[in-house]
Amino acid sequence: MSLFRTAIPVIKWKPPPPPNVNKLNFDGSVRNNSQAAAGFVVRNSLGNHILAASKKLGFTNVLVAEALALREGLIHLRQSHDSASFY
Repeated sequence: MSLFRTAIPVIKWKPPPPPNVNKLNFDGSVRNNSQAAAGFVVRNSLGNHILAASKKLGFTNVLVAEALALREGLIHLRQSHDSASFY
């Protein structure tokens, strides 16, 4: 047993610094090597929710689920006709 404890970093969402910039966060997951899902959320520079969605993907691997989550987020952003930049 170690006498030293390591600090656990606090992870929290930080808004993008410049105004009129949106941030796209996405995630894909697979449960027990079976059913997959993908989702994303877009927030503005104040941290306010702009757009979000999720969907079931059926059977696939985690790399494909992640890629499809990003793709869905980009497609929805394009369709929303939002003039703000994003990253």
